[in-house]
Amino acid sequence: CYGIGAGVGAVGVPRLLKQTTERSVMLAGAYGFAVFAATLAILPPMPFPALAGFWAAFGVASSLVLTPNGLVITRSAINDDFEVSVATALNVGDVLCSKQLCRVGVLSYFDFARTNNRQL
Repeated sequence: CYGIGAGVGAVGVPRLLKQTTERSVMLAGAYGFAVFAATLAILPPMPFPALAGFWAAFGVASSLVLTPNGLVITRSAINDDFEVSVATALNVGDVLCSKQLCRVGVLSYFDFARTNNRQL
């Protein structure tokens, strides 16, 4: 579901970028990501179709943030620093992704324990 949302978002981003700036698209994605995460945190456990919709929304939000990233890097890098800028951006992205995967694992463990009435 996340991949479907990310694909839809990545296909739709070029159209959005013709109408608005990269910064506003990226901020909208970050805001959407925060709203979806906060909503999931306060709602009780949901059935699978609702969770699938939330995961698709997370995919769209992440595409709104990540897809314009290449344009921002290309525009802000000087010709001599282009390769260094791209490598740095990719490394930072990998580090952040690794941190998120760890957080998701911990949160899913606690959610599993909470929903199955188990001691932590």
